[in-house]
Amino acid sequence: PGSYGCDSRHLEARARVVGRGVFLIFARLVRAEARSVRPKMAVANIGGGPTTTALVAVTFLVASVVSWSGTGTPAGFVEVRGENAGCVGLGLSHGEWSTDTSGCLVDAKDEDDRDASGDGPAAGCFSYDDEFDDEFNDEPPALWRFALDLKRRCGLHTETEQWNAFVGKKVTVVGDSVARHVYASVLRLAAVDGDAFYLSTKEKHRDWWHALRGDGVAEFVWAPFIANVTRVIEMILQSSDNEKPDVLVMGAALWDALHARDVARYQSEIAKLATVFSQNAKETFGKQKKHLKMFWLTVTPVDVSKLTDGAKIDAMSFGKLKQYDDAAKGADGFLADAGDGRKSKKKKNGFLLPVDVGALATGCADLGFRKSNKNCTRDGIHYRAVVYDAAVQAIGNAVRL
Repeated sequence: PGSYGCDSRHLEARARVVGRGVFLIFARLVRAEARSVRPKMAVANIGGGPTTTALVAVTFLVASVVSWSGTGTPAGFVEVRGENAGCVGLGLSHGEWSTDTSGCLVDAKDEDDRDASGDGPAAGCFSYDDEFDDEFNDEPPALWRFALDLKRRCGLHTETEQWNAFVGKKVTVVGDSVARHVYASVLRLAAVDGDAFYLSTKEKHRDWWHALRGDGVAEFVWAPFIANVTRVIEMILQSSDNEKPDVLVMGAALWDALHARDVARYQSEIAKLATVFSQNAKETFGKQKKHLKMFWLTVTPVDVSKLTDGAKIDAMSFGKLKQYDDAAKGADGFLADAGDGRKSKKKKNGFLLPVDVGALATGCADLGFRKSNKNCTRDGIHYRAVVYDAAVQAIGNAVRL
């Protein structure tokens, strides 16, 4: 089976790599049969002769030992291939945008009255654009829902205050202002304090901690540069099992693009972060009883027409930011899949499930342009709350897989 086929030499080579004598025994058994030497081992005959019987036994042993040794998908880590293919990763964020509010229950007092399995909007009905003091209230609505074919195939549900994946969990979000907005969207769904998502303070560059319903906890760690993210993640992964979060969300690029302006250094730091995950994989995924789900927030585009500083306009152009986004998406051993559930042949599979906040922001912006409403972002950098609420819808459903 697999790359070994029926060649006993491959089995014997694998036995030396894994260091398990049981492989060697069965490999020699197969070779003995090939030489017409009847092996003196009693095994149940399942049909096809001694060689077939021995090979089947080897097959089960290979699967067992590979799983145990950690060379396959680590215990506690979401598998992005097989039946979950396409149900996590970049594709999960590619839903449908509209300005039609008919799917929102006008008479509903809160979102818990919605049918979580229905086809109505998953984000936008109850989003609140706190970043801009309700400036968007006089603008056309922006609503997002999962692509219906994907929703039905993967069994996706709308995350609501009453029914969401974050209640009772420890959720840690690490990164820049984009990550902070995603953190606020988590609070909007699950915080004990119904007003927690406002993050009411003029001090934006700070850490946060909030209680979630069901004895859960949410924390935000301000880490605007990718190097900051790496240091924080390293500390988290090296902490004890009971201190690790259940859900870990991270992302940073805008400050690197604006202030560091060094794509090569960013790429190097992404590689370092991938190494941190690899080095801590056994401790993080192998022993932990709870399943840690980790997510990477893609880079959101900047509407430079709303910027006034020439240097900032140049540093945060679409082309410049795409280089940072591509650095993360193409890094070896960093992201968990290619976005459609298929393992990339060009790079080693990683540990982080990508959440395409960039595509969500673009979708909202495109919706606005079509309706002569160019205000999906007021300052050019931060978007309407529906964008981050949609990202959290994708994260919540991936957590549940």
